[in-house]
Amino acid sequence: KYFGSEPFNPDEKKTNIKTIFSNDYLGSLRTFIDEIQGLYIIKAENALNQMKKVDLLLDEKIKELWKYKIHMKNILARGGIEFLAVFIGIILSLHLDDVRDDRIVKNKNINNLRSLGNELDQRIGYVDKKISQYQRDISIGEYVIENWKKVDFNHVDSLTKNDRGIILTLKAYRAINLPTSVYNSLNSDGSIGLLENDSIKILINNLYEVFPSHIVDGVENERVLYHSFNKYIIENYPTITDREISKASISDYKRFFNDDIALGYTKEKTHIRKFTHRNIVSYRKRLQILRQKINLITTDWE
Repeated sequence: KYFGSEPFNPDEKKTNIKTIFSNDYLGSLRTFIDEIQGLYIIKAENALNQMKKVDLLLDEKIKELWKYKIHMKNILARGGIEFLAVFIGIILSLHLDDVRDDRIVKNKNINNLRSLGNELDQRIGYVDKKISQYQRDISIGEYVIENWKKVDFNHVDSLTKNDRGIILTLKAYRAINLPTSVYNSLNSDGSIGLLENDSIKILINNLYEVFPSHIVDGVENERVLYHSFNKYIIENYPTITDREISKASISDYKRFFNDDIALGYTKEKTHIRKFTHRNIVSYRKRLQILRQKINLITTDWE
């Protein structure tokens, strides 16, 4: 624009160039630069204003968030306290339920032990009767064995007066049927297994399941021997089956008490009875121990 269409000649247009650069061009350049600076200043101010607006919005949002945080904190704190109260209430309720259930089980166990203790008293009374019967039968057997072939029939009558006759005493057996109704009931519904004292449960099992089997074995041996001995008596001494020794049968009694086979039966019978008697006596002692333990537990509970 300033140099025209002619080729550039520095010598001809030297002054003109200086004028151009010193006046128009530099002025235009300054104007252009001023305009650019003004534009960027305006843009920078606009950007700064926008940033201030954003800061204000952020401040408002932060304040809202802070208020929300405080609000939620209060809610959580209040809710936490309520939750803690509910939680503690549930724990206490469960604990009280457990305590109540434990007490119910404990009361049931105590009542069951009392019932079992009453049955043990019945067993002890029953066993005492059997011990007395076995002592009587053993005593008569020992007398007959010691006086075989010279038995005093009058003395035999006095020994057997209030119970079995002499022949029935020598040949028969004493059936044993221990009271078991309470134990069977408690065992069938699982109450025995709920007892807390293991030593008591072991004793109960031994005295109701294990030890009586030894006594029953002895009685069973007596029963088997009874059938054999009774058959021998019927076949060889049919007139001495009466309870009392009569004059009509005295000769048969004398023959009986001189019979070595009858003596052998009597000795074996007496031997088995002594074995069973020892088991019954030992059993009674164990029953008494269990009864004392039950008394101690039920008394402490009261």
